[in-house]
Amino acid sequence: MQFNCSKSTDCCRILRIPVTDFDIKRIEDHGYELDQIIEVASPILWLPKTEFGSLERNYWIKRKPFDNSCTFLEEKKCLIHQIKPYGCRIFPFSLEMMDEDRIKVKIHPSNLCKSVIYVKTPQADNSRILVKLIGFIEEEFEIREKYFQEFSDQI
Repeated sequence: MQFNCSKSTDCCRILRIPVTDFDIKRIEDHGYELDQIIEVASPILWLPKTEFGSLERNYWIKRKPFDNSCTFLEEKKCLIHQIKPYGCRIFPFSLEMMDEDRIKVKIHPSNLCKSVIYVKTPQADNSRILVKLIGFIEEEFEIREKYFQEFSDQI
């Protein structure tokens, strides 16, 4: 497998995008209001098999009324690219915590992402892809740690 984002916005237009409390906080910190970020304030309680392995509240990112695309998609560009939700950051991959030390990296089960190209193993650039994913995971851990430090008395 080889992956190099082609900047297609199919994922922004077709998929329902999950948003966590951490994503919401990050986006709110950049001047957006809650009603601009999520569709409804009622979360979906989810015990995902992710690298974080705990119950999380997930919401769906707000969609535009006529074309159902992500509200932050304007002229095929993401308005919040630098602070986009974690699910967007790692797409088309998903992560599953196998145990304390191992994470399984999977490709999204749809063929939606045209940037995933299957090639023979010697031609793949998987180590670069994994380094990038690990960077996103580390960033997310830092965000979550700051969040818990800031709001630990309110949780």
